[in-house]
Amino acid sequence: MNYRFQALQDLLKEKETSIEVNRQRIKNALVSTCQEVLGLKQHHHKEWIHIKTLDKIQ
Repeated sequence: MNYRFQALQDLLKEKETSIEVNRQRIKNALVSTCQEVLGLKQHHHKEWIHIKTLDKIQ
């Protein structure tokens, strides 16, 4: 993670890039670090219709 912060500091030292480019690079660094540390969110979807309800309909 320290490497990521170093990358952010290096981005801020570059004078040739625009604010938008810096913002996008910082966002990408933060998102990738969060995904590595926290992982992606697991989605648990409920069944649309319960099996017992389906049996009652039939």
